[in-house]
Order: sequence, then C-alpha cells, then structure tokens
Amino acid sequence: MDKIHYYKLLFLVAAIWNWAVAVLFFLIAIVAPTTFETLGMAIPNSMAWFESAMTFIGVFGVAFFIASRDPEANRGIAMTGVVEKFLIFTVLATYYFMGEVTIMVLLMVIVDLAFGFLFLENVLHSKKP
Repeated sequence: MDKIHYYKLLFLVAAIWNWAVAVLFFLIAIVAPTTFETLGMAIPNSMAWFESAMTFIGVFGVAFFIASRDPEANRGIAMTGVVEKFLIFTVLATYYFMGEVTIMVLLMVIVDLAFGFLFLENVLHSKKP
C-alpha cells in the first residue's frame, strides 16, 4: 500500500472513530444516562457541556474525513488532529489516575493516542506548503 492510500485510509478510519464515539455518547446521554456511572463518571447535572464536547468530536470527524480525501493538501487538519488527540488523551488519562473514570474510558482514549502518533507521523513526513 502506498503512503497516500495509507493516509487516506488512516484519516477515514479516524473520522469514523470520531463519529462513532460522538453518536454513541449522544445516545447514551439521551437513552441511558446511567451508563455514565458504569464508566465511573457522575451523571452530569446538565448535558449541555457534555453534548457540546460530543459535537466538537463529531466536527473533528468531519475534518478528518476532509483530510482523507486529500491528505497532502490538508496538513493543517493533521496537525490540529495531533493536538486534539494528545489533549483528549492527557485530560481523560489524568481523570483515570485521579479515579474519576474507569479503565474503559482510558482504553478508549488510548485509541485516540494511537491516532495522535499516526497523525504526527503524517505531519512529519508530509510536504510543507
């Protein structure tokens, strides 16, 4: 598989991951909010902040989909993705070590961390504009 095809597939899979997470947690918030407790999290008093965060995760999915169409032309999206993936991992891993979320949440953000490193590899090997 050549690098361009690999990067297209990488960003497409990342887009699908982000959309799946956003939709899943939107549904949990609406249909089964007690699932938050299963994940070691308190049920939010208001879902406004949580659903806003899921919206941004979904929007990042759109950005990754755009990057999947032409990875070389979308280096900025890849760089933004590196920051997003490393930050979400850092924040939720910190909450894991503070005992506020379960291992299930940590495992989910390990996927994001892996995407972060793969995006970083893309940025380091792509042509600067």
